[in-house]
Amino acid sequence: MKRLFPAFFIAVLYGGAVLAQYQDTSQTEWSSPEVNITNNTEASFKMNDNVAAYNSINHEYLLVWQEQPDGTNPQRIYAARVSAFDGKVLKSRFLVSLPDGRGDGVDSRDADVAYDPINNRYLVVWAMRSANRAKIVGQFLEGTTAEKYGDPFIIGNGFEEDPLVEHYLVEGSRLIYNETLQEFLVTWGGTAAYAPFKKEVEIFAAKISPSGAVGPNVRISYFGPDADALYKVHSPDVAYNSRVGEYLFIWGTFIHGGDSKSLYFQRAAGSNLARLTEDNGLLIEASDAGYAGHVTRHGRIVYNAQTDEYYFVLSNNWNITGFRLRSADAKFMSRAELNTSGGRAESEPESVPGIIVRPGFSQYLVFWQGVRRTESNKSPHTYVYGQLVDAVSGQRMGPYNFRITQIASNSSRPISIPSTNAPAVAFDKDGNGLVAFLGSDHVKNVGIVHNLYSKVFRPYIEPVEFPPDGEGGENGKGTAPSKLYASVAVSKGKGGTYTAKGSCALENGPASVIAFDLRFYLSQDRTFDKATDKLKAIKRPKPGKNKANLKIKKFTKGAKYVVLECSVRDSSGQSSIAPSTAAARMQKGTIKMPSHQAHR
Repeated sequence: MKRLFPAFFIAVLYGGAVLAQYQDTSQTEWSSPEVNITNNTEASFKMNDNVAAYNSINHEYLLVWQEQPDGTNPQRIYAARVSAFDGKVLKSRFLVSLPDGRGDGVDSRDADVAYDPINNRYLVVWAMRSANRAKIVGQFLEGTTAEKYGDPFIIGNGFEEDPLVEHYLVEGSRLIYNETLQEFLVTWGGTAAYAPFKKEVEIFAAKISPSGAVGPNVRISYFGPDADALYKVHSPDVAYNSRVGEYLFIWGTFIHGGDSKSLYFQRAAGSNLARLTEDNGLLIEASDAGYAGHVTRHGRIVYNAQTDEYYFVLSNNWNITGFRLRSADAKFMSRAELNTSGGRAESEPESVPGIIVRPGFSQYLVFWQGVRRTESNKSPHTYVYGQLVDAVSGQRMGPYNFRITQIASNSSRPISIPSTNAPAVAFDKDGNGLVAFLGSDHVKNVGIVHNLYSKVFRPYIEPVEFPPDGEGGENGKGTAPSKLYASVAVSKGKGGTYTAKGSCALENGPASVIAFDLRFYLSQDRTFDKATDKLKAIKRPKPGKNKANLKIKKFTKGAKYVVLECSVRDSSGQSSIAPSTAAARMQKGTIKMPSHQAHR
């Protein structure tokens, strides 16, 4: 039997209730269920631009987002503390930006957050727009309680105050904490409009000390003639090279009304942000083959101290590409296609990608919102996808374009809402992640953002072997790998008995598959002996089905685990698709959440 998608999934319970590792919906080693952070029911309630930061001292996350409670009021910045164990709320939604009476009529948006582990403190920054004057604003939050620490403070907009300027704009703020220099660094796009065709649009940056001292606003980009409205820049990102002590800034551009879109970069000294080259460097030329799409202006970058190089990702024409960049001059070293729409692609990106370093592993995680585009199962909804990347080679590893959030198969599960901004992902110190995404469980109003959801997960790093042409996929064309998923959950009933529910799902299976075989076993470990551990007879669904469920009631505890084995058969009784198993552990009537170290 040829093994196409080796899989071993563990379903976990907490306090006797299922922690919902629906493996027909989430392709991760383990995951918690989606948690509704905001619990809103009003259709007019709008939210977007959510970000997250991990608190290594208290082992929790801070989620930050912007919202309009009735769809018309000025946007505000809110936050919530959530557990790193299961994504559940520790401190519910609270206001970070200016309250009523101080912030009436002030629009707040484009928030970002970073955590300072030395002082156990968060910094939240956002763009505050009031009348014709806009500035980047910061607010410290205490790390244990998330209470406001001091008053909000102005960081700036990058420009000197000029009475000839009709209005200032700021947008696209990005914030990092630099542990080497023990400082925060924020970058943003700023605009000074003198007249409709006389504007200065540039990238700026500023340092913020842990005490709140704000350094000078430093101009990073020099793109086109000054005060020429046809030359625009925005969507900056930044990474810090700890080996040589310098920052690398990247940003997108528009030239002549948006006909040409390229990405540029600038190296700056870590001590004072002084430019290290006179001219900005060209990172991606819009006219290059394959990079003429409008999303080339959105790039994201991280620095890898282990290999002394940068890794840079962008999406264009709905594909995602990763690049290794030489640290000395940001020149390309190699590239990898991380997602290719059509063909074998699991998803077609609908947001710009994000990238994050996975602590304790020589890996990156690239993530995005996407629509399923496999020929056999198109979907109108979006989900959060991920792709692990080997930090040494820059190439894909683990499952190809795996789903992090669950499939919206019915109205009781949250549906991820399309967004051009990347979802929020952060990792804890053990390499387990939290994803936060905007979603709705109101199917009739799915186009309206209703709530913010969170989910804890651990990427599944077992490699995937893709089928060659003629095996699996729609009509045997090999357009996508055949995947078989199993999930199982156990609950305790009366009189010391248990009930087990199992599910088996086949994705992109060949047309020759005619039946599922589902078997339950009791076992002392996660494996089983067919001769002694069999608990339930085979269930065979009707031909043509791609999913099957099996439930057994009132059995007594005789082992540590209930194991479900799923397999599929064709008309000859054989299958080229490897079986999939799932195990649920019984312990004093419950199944406990596994520790982080148990999955290293």
